[in-house]
Amino acid sequence: MNTKLFSERLREYLQINKMSQGQLGKVIGQTTSSITRYLNLERIPNEATLIKMAYHLNVNPNYLCGKSNNPKTHPDIKEQYVTVCEEELLRDKNLSLFSKRLQILTHEKEKKYVDVANDLNISKGVISNYVNDKRQPDLEGLKNICRYFDVSSDYLLGLSYSKNAGKEYEKYKNIIDDLIKTGILDKILKNGIKNEIFVELLKHTYETFEIIQSKY
Repeated sequence: MNTKLFSERLREYLQINKMSQGQLGKVIGQTTSSITRYLNLERIPNEATLIKMAYHLNVNPNYLCGKSNNPKTHPDIKEQYVTVCEEELLRDKNLSLFSKRLQILTHEKEKKYVDVANDLNISKGVISNYVNDKRQPDLEGLKNICRYFDVSSDYLLGLSYSKNAGKEYEKYKNIIDDLIKTGILDKILKNGIKNEIFVELLKHTYETFEIIQSKY
């Protein structure tokens, strides 16, 4: 994290939102002095705190910490914020993030653990072990749980606060596979197109497919 840039952007967005240090501290569960320490480069926020700040300041968390120059908020920032808050409610439980998020997802789906077990074709004992952090699923089991809750494995394992992390990669990967099969990718590479141009071309192709699919 670029601490100097973070401090500058935090100060900037406090002014934009006409929010005092005390007001920000109150909504994210910290003291005014803690916010002051962030501004004075005396303290660095963890990822959860950064997400809470970004949500209440209506700014991209990656922009806030200096990793991006795009201040526009992510579509899933509210989802990430809710995940952070829900995990804090389970803070007293000495469980892995996998177990905590499995509990959160089950609650959000308004299901009982026995229902989840039946839907996944596993025993009540197995789901109980997952929830109570006594066991974690193998790769195939993890995939099944991810499909069931429609989340990425990165989210379920606690590697990301975004439920859809990794899904965009899979979409682009499928397009690349199609480009390889048709020989188009080979032609692109032979013409020596720069990486950044290729990425933009790929995004444009994907967005075009999305528009076509929405119309038919």
